[in-house]
Amino acid sequence: MRDGKFVPLQQQDPTRWDREDLAAAEALLRTAAGERRPGRFQIEAAIQSAHASARLLGREDVGAVLELYAALLAFTPSIGAAVAHAAAAARVHGAEYALGLLDGIAAENGARVREYQAWWALRADLLGKVGKVGEAAEAYRRAIGLSQDEAVRGFLMGRLRGVKGGA
Repeated sequence: MRDGKFVPLQQQDPTRWDREDLAAAEALLRTAAGERRPGRFQIEAAIQSAHASARLLGREDVGAVLELYAALLAFTPSIGAAVAHAAAAARVHGAEYALGLLDGIAAENGARVREYQAWWALRADLLGKVGKVGEAAEAYRRAIGLSQDEAVRGFLMGRLRGVKGGA
């Protein structure tokens, strides 16, 4: 959050992050990895570490992030993990590929997906990237309607305006 506004990870300024907290988290992650018994929380921490390292170093190993999300899905199959995996897959394989993954998530989870805000937000973003402006706008409206957080709603409304402005 910046001034009460939602700021996506890709737009955050990593120089504002607490270096001591990051170093402590990395030390804990190394200790956990030394145990050689990976689990859900260790994998989630590794994903966050990969994102933080990428932002701090200015380069991201998107393939590694995709693999970590696949590992998380193996430990904890959930809509949230599947949507995050699809988001990572979009960065590696493209929007069309990730839209196919989202369709698969919907087929597997039925009505539960219709109420999952992150699925709609990612779908809207991907549809916009492939030029399906009308469908993207509808997906943004659905994501906005499902958002509980005002900052996220404001962010999504801005994205909706951007998609509609490009039509």
